[in-house]
Amino acid sequence: KLEMENKKIRANAELIKVDSETKRPLEGAEFELWNGENLVGNYTTNKDGKIVVENLEAGNYYFNEIKAPDHYEINQDQDLSFVIDKDGETKTVTAENKVKTGEVDFTKTDVTNG
Repeated sequence: KLEMENKKIRANAELIKVDSETKRPLEGAEFELWNGENLVGNYTTNKDGKIVVENLEAGNYYFNEIKAPDHYEINQDQDLSFVIDKDGETKTVTAENKVKTGEVDFTKTDVTNG
């Protein structure tokens, strides 16, 4: 008699957050991880710019950035989706942020009184 065990696929996901210009890791970015319509959890990048989520079941996932690191803008245009379909693997997604463009403060000076 042959017995087969149904083993659930389990794998890890890693997000790496970097500066889009320097590729330097960015700490303090906040992300939601979604599996379809279900929120898996909220995560914050560490000092190495990483989030590691372990033991995810098979499925289609995506990270959604909800807070950029200080002085950076949220990048809405990047695809941070991935598929868990092989047991024991780690899927890596890289997210980039641009530095916020500087705000210029103009001071108007009257020519006659300098």
